[in-house]
Amino acid sequence: VYPRQKQYDHVLVHGANLIATRARIAFLIKLWLDGVRFNKLVFLTGARMLDAKQEPLAALEDKAQTILPVRPDWQFDAPMAYKTETDMTKLVYDQALLPAELRSVPVQFVDAAPTVAADGTVKRPTTVDTLVTWLRGNPVPGTCLFISNQPFVGYQDSITRTVLQSAFTIETVGFAIPAPYESVSLYLDSLARWLY
Repeated sequence: VYPRQKQYDHVLVHGANLIATRARIAFLIKLWLDGVRFNKLVFLTGARMLDAKQEPLAALEDKAQTILPVRPDWQFDAPMAYKTETDMTKLVYDQALLPAELRSVPVQFVDAAPTVAADGTVKRPTTVDTLVTWLRGNPVPGTCLFISNQPFVGYQDSITRTVLQSAFTIETVGFAIPAPYESVSLYLDSLARWLY
C-alpha cells in the first residue's frame, strides 16, 4: 500500500522487531526517493525488551545485512546500552545510510512504557500504548502517514483511526511481506486482531 499524497505533516513508523524495523526504514527511504516529504518523523516504539534470539547484539551491529544499508562511518558504541525496542530503533536509525535531506528532518522517538495488568503481570507496550504516549506530547494536528508492513497495515490503520483525534488525517502504508516470512497463521492472526 503506497501513499496517496506527496506531502504530510507527520510520518510515523510503527515499532517492530529488528528485521521489520530495518525494512520499515528502508521503505521510508524508498518513499522519500519517490518524492514523499514530511515535516516531522516519529518512531512509535516502547520499552519492549529485546528478544535475544531475534535481536542478538551481533545482529544489531551487522553491517553486512542487506535489508538497510549502513553508513560506512557508523561504529557500534556501548553495546550493553541496547536493551529495549526503543534503544534498538534509535540505533538502527542512527546507523542507516539516509539521504542527507531526510536525515535533516526532525525526528522523535516515542518510548511507551509497559503496562501492568490487574494480576501484576507486566505487558509490553502495544500499538495503542505508543499512540497514546505520542498524543500526550500534544502533537500539532495535521496529516499523518503511518508506515507498517503487510499483513499489519489494515490492523494498524484501524487502531490508529480509533485512537487518534479527528484533527488528524490518517493514511497507513506498507510493503508486502517477503515470501520467506509468509504463513497462514500470521495472516489469520493479523486478521483476527483487525476484527477484534
